[in-house]
Amino acid sequence: MVSTLPLTLFRLLKTHQDWTQVFLAAPTVLGVIDTYGIELIHPMREGRSPQQIGRKGLSNHRWIVGGKLCLLLNQ
Repeated sequence: MVSTLPLTLFRLLKTHQDWTQVFLAAPTVLGVIDTYGIELIHPMREGRSPQQIGRKGLSNHRWIVGGKLCLLLNQ
């Protein structure tokens, strides 16, 4: 099963290959992308509320409970 997984995955992706051209942007001179971690609660308070938004993860070598914001600047 493990040896056939990449082949099966490539077959599935090949069927949707035409869609990639729809979502790709034209190359430009300037393109910058960066991510920022947004801490919603302190990591020691993780799991105390059933309505918690976000999960524990690393951002800039620090543990946070929250999400990531991705900014893209394209000319």
